[in-house]
Amino acid sequence: GHDDPERIFNEDDWTNVNSKLVPNYSKSKTLAEKAAWDFVRDTPGETFLKNSLELICIFIYEITGALMRRFLNNEMPAVPYVEIGMVDVRDVVSAHIKSLRESRSDGERILVTAQPSISFMEIANVLRKEFGPQGYYLPRFQVPYAVLWLYSFFDREARELLVRVGHQVHFDTTKAETLLGMKFMDPKQSLIEMAYDVIERGMAPKRRGYHGRPPSSTDAH
Repeated sequence: GHDDPERIFNEDDWTNVNSKLVPNYSKSKTLAEKAAWDFVRDTPGETFLKNSLELICIFIYEITGALMRRFLNNEMPAVPYVEIGMVDVRDVVSAHIKSLRESRSDGERILVTAQPSISFMEIANVLRKEFGPQGYYLPRFQVPYAVLWLYSFFDREARELLVRVGHQVHFDTTKAETLLGMKFMDPKQSLIEMAYDVIERGMAPKRRGYHGRPPSSTDAH
């Protein structure tokens, strides 16, 4: 819901709930968080300086299991130029545990995402290198804006993607790195491990050339 394409987002930023371009789901998450902060602030504690409740908010940019399934099922012959921030689920778990152990994180909003962000085409290229030889067809072409614009009249997901086309997405994760000591895993390796996990769980087919997860690849649960 922000108009500045060069903006570097951090924990001081909030979703613009007044924007018509923001999906209702995103608005609901923002309103719920604000309500939680209000509740904690208004709950009296033992002194006027300390509330009786503690609150930490961990922010994750994308959860991409469904997107991965669409890539591997060849449901996306072409992709728009859209960037997303990604984070390995193991980093998410680590951030939650570290925030509970770090007393200084009380009352903080902490952004957890690997940088730099990655585009749909970069995702396709990473997956193609690993899974192309195994019989999977990954997108090779980028959808022109005009085509996506026409399709947006008939498809809700296309409408939501339209406002993000061509925008680079930047995040400042200094707080996660300094306060929690986070060192994020390479999103490209996470993509490969997630893809194997999706296939092994039956969410995407095992093609004729599929050779299975390499012994060195760890389950991405």
